[in-house]
Amino acid sequence: MAIDDKEYQYKAISLTGKWRPVVDGTQLAEGDFQTLTNMRYSEVSPKSVEGMAKINTSVMNATYLKTRTAIQFKKEKPAESHVLVQAWNSGVTASQVLQNTTAIPSQGAFSATALHTDTSGANTGRFSTWPDGCAAYANEKDTMVWGGDEYRCAGMIIGDLSNTVLYDYTEKINNTLTDANNVATMYRTSTPGGIDSDTMLMLHLNNNITDSSPTTPHTVTNNNATFSSSTYKFGYSGYFNGTTANLTVPDDPDFDLSGGIFTLDFWMYMSPQAVRTVYYRETNATNYMSVYVSGGSSPLYNGALYMDIVIAGSTDLQLVSGTLVNSTWYHVEIVENGNSYYMFINGELVSSASSAVRPAAYNSLVYIGSNDTPANFFKGYLDEIRLSDVARHTSAFTSPTAEYGDTTADISYCYVASVLPIKGAKFYVATANATASTAEVYYWANNQWNTVTTLADGTASGGATLAQTGSITFDTTVSTAKIKSYNKIVAYWYLFKFSSVDSTTTVSYITLDAPFQSVKDLWDGAPRSILSGILNKGSDIDNTINLMTQDYDSSDASTYTAAGAMTSSHYILVGFAERVMGLEIGIGAANAANTNAANMTVRYWNGSTWTSVGTITDGTLSGAVSLAQSGAVTWDPPLETQEFRHSVAGGENLHYYKISLNATLSATVNIDYIYGISAQKSILGYKFPVMWQNRPVLGCEKSYRKNMLMIGGKNTICVFNGSDTAELYFGDDTELTAAGSVFSRFGGDLYDNLVVCKADEVWIVDGASPSDYKQFKIGEGFGCVAPQTFQVCNLGYEIVPGINKQIAIWQTATSVVMFDGATLLPISGDVANYFDKSKAECINSAMVHKSSAFYDERDREYHWLFANGSNTTLNMELVFDLLTKKWYRIDRGTGKYLQCGMSVRDTNGDKYNYGFIDTGYMERLENGTNFDETSITSTLKTGDLPLAGWMQETEIRHVKNIVKAKASTGTTTLSITHYGDTNTTGDTAEAFYLRSTTSRVVQQSKSVKWGPATFHGFQLSITMTGQATTLEPIGLGVLYKTVRISTLINNGY
Repeated sequence: MAIDDKEYQYKAISLTGKWRPVVDGTQLAEGDFQTLTNMRYSEVSPKSVEGMAKINTSVMNATYLKTRTAIQFKKEKPAESHVLVQAWNSGVTASQVLQNTTAIPSQGAFSATALHTDTSGANTGRFSTWPDGCAAYANEKDTMVWGGDEYRCAGMIIGDLSNTVLYDYTEKINNTLTDANNVATMYRTSTPGGIDSDTMLMLHLNNNITDSSPTTPHTVTNNNATFSSSTYKFGYSGYFNGTTANLTVPDDPDFDLSGGIFTLDFWMYMSPQAVRTVYYRETNATNYMSVYVSGGSSPLYNGALYMDIVIAGSTDLQLVSGTLVNSTWYHVEIVENGNSYYMFINGELVSSASSAVRPAAYNSLVYIGSNDTPANFFKGYLDEIRLSDVARHTSAFTSPTAEYGDTTADISYCYVASVLPIKGAKFYVATANATASTAEVYYWANNQWNTVTTLADGTASGGATLAQTGSITFDTTVSTAKIKSYNKIVAYWYLFKFSSVDSTTTVSYITLDAPFQSVKDLWDGAPRSILSGILNKGSDIDNTINLMTQDYDSSDASTYTAAGAMTSSHYILVGFAERVMGLEIGIGAANAANTNAANMTVRYWNGSTWTSVGTITDGTLSGAVSLAQSGAVTWDPPLETQEFRHSVAGGENLHYYKISLNATLSATVNIDYIYGISAQKSILGYKFPVMWQNRPVLGCEKSYRKNMLMIGGKNTICVFNGSDTAELYFGDDTELTAAGSVFSRFGGDLYDNLVVCKADEVWIVDGASPSDYKQFKIGEGFGCVAPQTFQVCNLGYEIVPGINKQIAIWQTATSVVMFDGATLLPISGDVANYFDKSKAECINSAMVHKSSAFYDERDREYHWLFANGSNTTLNMELVFDLLTKKWYRIDRGTGKYLQCGMSVRDTNGDKYNYGFIDTGYMERLENGTNFDETSITSTLKTGDLPLAGWMQETEIRHVKNIVKAKASTGTTTLSITHYGDTNTTGDTAEAFYLRSTTSRVVQQSKSVKWGPATFHGFQLSITMTGQATTLEPIGLGVLYKTVRISTLINNGY
């Protein structure tokens, strides 16, 4: 139509502003928006967002559908990618940790087996990457860690059972090189089977009472003993009922022990009973030898093992162990070698004596399981009973790992260390074994090697183990394995026993299968100095200074403790600030060592009395002589609930340990120092994990120290003790809610600070190591009330022109804020209406703590997910663009609202975003043309514009739409609706095309009659129904004319 320039005026309507729902449309600056939904900011004006599509095409789990937190756990060696989620049931009353290992960003199902089932009462979990290629997880009840399918091997030693041969291949099997200088060779040990010409009696009790001794097999009579295939050490065991069951063997010269050299050994698993006889022979009632368990109190009767030689009614010789407990297998070996007697429990010397007393040439039956009455019956299980006419051992040894046999085998013993209990190991074979052979695996617990169950050898081929690369798996040992000090390394140790492998067999790489499990605390390797040392030779003498440091000077009595001539009634007390599982004892010099046969006992304070720690591994032993050399004395520590601090002579309450000997020491025994080896401490339920300075960090110990942050050792996942760790407390006892690492630079100085939040406070931790950590409270009133919203945005945020900083963003009770390492700054001013309790759209106060957020690393956007109005699931998604500092909204539709999200990377480092909806699906975001089969509606609405000022009504007669052209849109058109004078109902919408094959930009004009009105708002909307089309508007133009002065309008009432 013809245009009268005098009557009509042209107005270009800018689309370059920002969404500001906090402001009424009439007050918006030109170019700002009342609505901006499913449209993100581009170089100049907004454009439509892309869709989302399922990663898992079937639900992640039939019961656990609702994901509330997730992480991509990615590691490089070996390459692994796991999407880990905490998924809840429909009632949000129980949860599991599930995983999806599909390559990013391909489609694929979640694994059928959960990694972990959360403890009842768990809260929303939190994941974090941790050092050493691990992921951490905490939910206030469980504090967990996982190293993936293949975790680093902490140590690998090939040697023998006597520790005389030790080849430490730890470094070589932790790299992926396969040349001759980077492989572990399977050293072979020639190992006797245990049945030889010196074996006088051999009862396997494998469902029979056959004597398997090779020279003169004996007739054995069974009196009511039965056999068990469920509780046994090897194959079967004999069960003795404690009332009528025993075995008897006729008298024979084979059982004459009067010559002074013999060994009796057996496996024992006790049930409660006051006195339990294992072995008995006599001449008469006052001349006999008896091996029995006695002591303890009802109902458990956890007593000690005794070996008595009684002559004329007098106990002329007695060996006695420490306390033994029921329902535990013990290997027992009693030896006489000339005038030297030894008692070993699980290969450790527990008692010894030097005596010319001998067993007599008794003439009775051999009784096994009772005495001759019969009475004092054994109750429990016995296995592998062997009597030999030779002294099998006179010093500590590794207890048998298989039943005795009559052949000698070439065996390779491979000791594998882990910082976590495992359920398998993968051996990368460089040179394959070709000889028929087998593999056995043992874990350490209860002071002995225990056979794993359900072993499967993936390295076997054609009847040969280590014939190919593969995994040797077994039932998890998480609840059974115990730490052990071996070769001066405290770890979870496993013994892999390979029989008859070729001596040329080599392994280039080993990884471990450590299940998803509770975080463990292992000794950091630094000896602990005593805080108190007392020598008692009849009275307490303070020897703290004497024992505190390694500074021996034989001419200075203050540099050592004079333990010479200590008797069995004397003792040394050492006190530490923490529990210990071992003592490093230093002898001043070779000429200051003990030379008398004596065995050490260590006791702890149980709250009312001194109690034996049980069997010890005594590194100061030489033969039967304790304190004969410097060494470590270690034990399986009692439970934390059994051990208590104690004050001695009015001193400080410490963890004390009482060292005593069962015989008098030689005249000169000078102890230079005693150091402690820290015991494990339990890691309780924390609220969240985080990694800072390549350290594991745990925040808010929920049951007790809610305001505490525990910082572990650098580059570890398992050291929360020692000088390289810290426990930091923040303000009052209100709980910590979130933390994250923020890098910043001030002048020429670089800082890696830890931002720590409470619900109403913000702190930072500064410093490079625990010795110089400092805490600063930097703000009140703007803490993190919704922990899942705490996100660190790694790319620089422009604070002011030319200055970029890494920031953290989170939701407070009244706003969304960012922190740049120096200043807290609210960034939610434009959307502050969502915190205004007078507004219907305000965040639901009952759900304010359950909001979530994720950071889109590709588009540099912070996605804030929250519930508004009366909604009880997260139904709102507002997005803050860090580049433009502007907000927009995404509406994915009912049933498709994201409950959490995360950024992920593929093997090439490319970035994607995943989100989770409550129907059990993980969605790839910014992908496709719909929201998982729901059409995308992109909407933009301008402000209400007074084209000729507030006092004039104008009429629009012509509108021009300018958009970027699309090659194909199908039948989809852009709808433009006019809203006059802030009416909620618009005029009839006009349709505009987007398609052009000849131009980059589509310009289309239409004649309209919109108005008259003082204020004019324009809404652009497009609903995509599957076409790969997005709306990218450039601008609008209108021709309007003034109709009248608006003095008569009055639409209020």
